[in-house]
Amino acid sequence: MSGTPLSPSDFMSKVGNEGGISTRNKFSIMVSPPMDMPWKSAAPKAQMVCHTIQLPGKSLSRTEDRIYGIDVQKPYGITFEPVTLAFYNTNNFKAREFWEMWLEWIQPRQSRNIRYYSKMIGQIQIYHYSEDVKEPVPGEENYVMTLNEAYPMSIEEVELSWENQDVMDFQVQISYKDWSKKISEGSRGGTSGGSGGQSSGPAGKEMM
Repeated sequence: MSGTPLSPSDFMSKVGNEGGISTRNKFSIMVSPPMDMPWKSAAPKAQMVCHTIQLPGKSLSRTEDRIYGIDVQKPYGITFEPVTLAFYNTNNFKAREFWEMWLEWIQPRQSRNIRYYSKMIGQIQIYHYSEDVKEPVPGEENYVMTLNEAYPMSIEEVELSWENQDVMDFQVQISYKDWSKKISEGSRGGTSGGSGGQSSGPAGKEMM
């Protein structure tokens, strides 16, 4: 491969062939809470006001192996870090209430008994859209990532103050088993993924 830098025109041409540069601001999420949770119908109200989320990464967990006096870092597994979702709060507090109810579902206040893992987990899908998409809705995305076996770990506190008239928002930290992804047929395909799990998003190309 040549080490000659690309000219601006060559760069733009190659980027154009890949669909152009993606931006951060066109996305949506779909939250699927546990099937048995009584308040799962509140999920659309919560996901509607999500204003920030991360596309999660993954990293190799490593351990030291000493070979002839030299420490060599060797991988032994994959680590998936928690994801933080940020939401605007509405005056009826429906968005925050949804996540509070999910935490309550995991461990009810009265019994203090943690539910079986299979009963507490759900799924979160993150959709990204190209700039030329008129409406960012599932089915029009160029990329979708699915957080498998997801559940809320925590809801952050919100500070109230007579001197602060800013918009109220809050963060929810999500734990999950792994992630999988799909790239639409109209987008450039990739070669990496988070797991061997199946994504249940719209039709597209499954990437592992």
